[in-house]
Formats: sequence, structure tokens, C-alpha cells
Amino acid sequence: MAFLLVTALVLTAIAAYVDHRTGHIPNVLTVGGFVVALLAHVVLALAAGGLRAVPAALGTSLGGALLAAIVPLVLFRANALGGGDVKLFVALGALLGPLVGLRVELLSFACSALLIPIKLAWEGELLGALGRSALLCANLVLPASRKFAIDRKKLTWVRLGPAIFAGTAWAVASGLL
Repeated sequence: MAFLLVTALVLTAIAAYVDHRTGHIPNVLTVGGFVVALLAHVVLALAAGGLRAVPAALGTSLGGALLAAIVPLVLFRANALGGGDVKLFVALGALLGPLVGLRVELLSFACSALLIPIKLAWEGELLGALGRSALLCANLVLPASRKFAIDRKKLTWVRLGPAIFAGTAWAVASGLL
């Protein structure tokens, strides 16, 4: 498991750096991380239990990927999360398995809930973003005729890569795995 944790930390650290600098998490990291996850689970299963352990290891890896994809995919469909973030969560789920992958995902979203308001306040955009968020929430329950018009260009888009790294590091450092 230590190899998988170190791999997750390195993967998310690189993704955080690249996302912070460019606003994108490249496929070479996300798809590469997914492939490394599958291969690592196969190799670790072969070393620990032989050929019979491989299907269970692959099931754990693929199950982690599928479970880790659910919430990010819903957010992606709502245009609230980027595709690179989704793929990074899938790679982390494949690497860490269902339970640990979901813990890391939860901690990553918790970190984003802490880091994003700080970033917005630093840039002087916090109050505007909170107001637009309130309007978006109100629109969820209002009938179509009473919905507020919201300029999509003014919606705040943040890079989640650093929060995903912070959540992964938090999980590893706190021993929640």
C-alpha cells in the first residue's frame, strides 16, 4: 500500500503544479496514472497471492475508479468541474481502491471548500462569487418564469488540482488510510 500512496502523492503533486500553472491536468498524468494503478495492482497481487489474486486486485482497482467517478461526473455534467479533475479522481480511485479513494476525494473537496474562499478573498472576488452562488441556488427551486438571469462569463472557475493534492496529502499525513 505504501507504493500506491507514494504514487498518489506524486501524481497529485505534479497535477497540482501543472493545473496551477496552465489550468489543465493533462491526459498523460490522468490516463497514465490509471494505467499505472492497474499495473501496480496486478504486480502487487502476483507478488502477494499469485495469479489467483489478480482478478480481485483488478476488481478493487476498477471498483475504486468507478466509485470515485460518480460525484465528479455529476459535477462535470453540471459544468462545475473540469474533465481533468474527473480523470484525476478516477486515477486516484483506481490507485487507492474504493474506500481510500473515496476518503481522498472527500478530503479533496473539503480542502477546496477551505482553499477556494481564501483564494477568492485574496483576489477581491469573494462577495461577488457568494452572491452569484446564492442566485444559482435560488434558481434550483424557482419556477422557470422567476429564475434569475446569471451572466455565465462572471461565474468563478477555480483550479481544483491543488486541492486534490492537499486532500491526498491530508489523508496520508493523518493516517486516515
